[in-house]
Amino acid sequence: MPIAVPAAADGGPRPVTVAVTYELDGDDEVDRRRTVVRTLSVPVSDADLLAVTATNTTYRPGTDGRLRVTVENVGDRRLTDIEPRLSTTPPFASDAPGAYVDSLAPGESRTVAFPVTVAGDAVASTHSLPVNVTARTADGDTVRSETRDVPVTIVDTDLLAVTGVNATVPPDTDGHLDVRIENVGSVPLTDLTPRIDPAPPFTSEGPRSYVSRLAPGESTVVTFQLTVAEDAVPSTQSVRLNVTATTPDDDTVRSGPHEVAVRIEREERAGSTLVLIAGAVVVAVLLGVGWWWLND
Repeated sequence: MPIAVPAAADGGPRPVTVAVTYELDGDDEVDRRRTVVRTLSVPVSDADLLAVTATNTTYRPGTDGRLRVTVENVGDRRLTDIEPRLSTTPPFASDAPGAYVDSLAPGESRTVAFPVTVAGDAVASTHSLPVNVTARTADGDTVRSETRDVPVTIVDTDLLAVTGVNATVPPDTDGHLDVRIENVGSVPLTDLTPRIDPAPPFTSEGPRSYVSRLAPGESTVVTFQLTVAEDAVPSTQSVRLNVTATTPDDDTVRSGPHEVAVRIEREERAGSTLVLIAGAVVVAVLLGVGWWWLND
């Protein structure tokens, strides 16, 4: 007979009332239906059969990460059809909050990974993400673990520092922009993809670059194609840059937007300089001839 035990129930014997109804044999017209009621004592264990722990619980805004949850069978019987499930609330979201483990022997554990996305506008804070686990015993009973609140932390420190290198360009040019990217975090980053998002007076036919790896404290210079409009006026503008990268935990982190300062300055043309020099020579010659003529 199916029976349910509340998750918050304390351990110990619990009374269960059982009623059995039957009919007596016979052809007389008396009521032959009988009911017997008995109260049974059912032992309830307060020991949880499943233990839940989590790793990789620190994230940055805009991260596409993986929350790793380890489920361990701490009971004395084999469990099957184990289904951990993660519950999320903003600023967290998961497009696959359920997982499955076929079986766990006593003392055995298995780690599953839940994809977790952190909103880009999330602020530094601490949250709790509930994890529930259901499983089946060899008797066909469904057991549920107590809800485990997994503490997760959002930090707002950036993993990358970005600076422009000799970022001075003249108007009406088709050139390039050099940017130095430094890993200022404590873990190596791989598959870095910097991308600029230029706005007038700038455009780019090559806004994307790639860096395979940056160790902590390491930096590199990446180059982007950059076109400056003909009517750009001398001034200091900025070019927006975003970077995505992968951490050792296989999380995709986003850095930015970074504003890279770019100075627009007009070039001094060599032809104009020669004209000025030639003009000065001519004036000097004319003045010399005039002085000689007046004194002759």
